[in-house]
Amino acid sequence: MSTTTTAPKATFLNILRIKLTKIGRTERRYIDRAEENVRAYAEALADANIITDDERDELYDKAKDAAEAAVRAFKDAEQA
Repeated sequence: MSTTTTAPKATFLNILRIKLTKIGRTERRYIDRAEENVRAYAEALADANIITDDERDELYDKAKDAAEAAVRAFKDAEQA
């Protein structure tokens, strides 16, 4: 089992944070794909032992919340 130092882990998590913010900025029809991209990246980080399974699960929840918020924003914009 390999481990990473703090600097690469921070870099990987920063990339993941950027992917999370992109969920809210994507077109409505691609929100599910953006969420799946974040979930897959988090899974890859967990598989590589860069993050723990608990951190992965937390990132899954964040991706789901971001996707739901993006859908709500689109629905609110349509109603206005």
